[in-house]
Amino acid sequence: MDKERILTLLKQYKKHTAPRYGVVRMGVFGSVARGSSNAASDIDIVVKLNRQNLINTIGLKQSLEDFFGVPVDVVNYTENLSPLLKQRINKDVIYV
Repeated sequence: MDKERILTLLKQYKKHTAPRYGVVRMGVFGSVARGSSNAASDIDIVVKLNRQNLINTIGLKQSLEDFFGVPVDVVNYTENLSPLLKQRINKDVIYV
């Protein structure tokens, strides 16, 4: 799946499904954002939640994997996130 298709689908997901998990901001980073993903790539998704808890995060991850049909890594962007990971995300994130 190419970058533009993933972004289009993620916008739809954010509008219709993400609110039930408390998502207030959502985007892609990593190989998809850089345009270097391939058929074996997962989708790296960064979110900001207004209801931060493990159940929301796990439910969101499973829902996204079902929606896209590929493995998804979900990172909840918080103040406590490691500076190195924040730097990696901020370098190429595309918010929808």
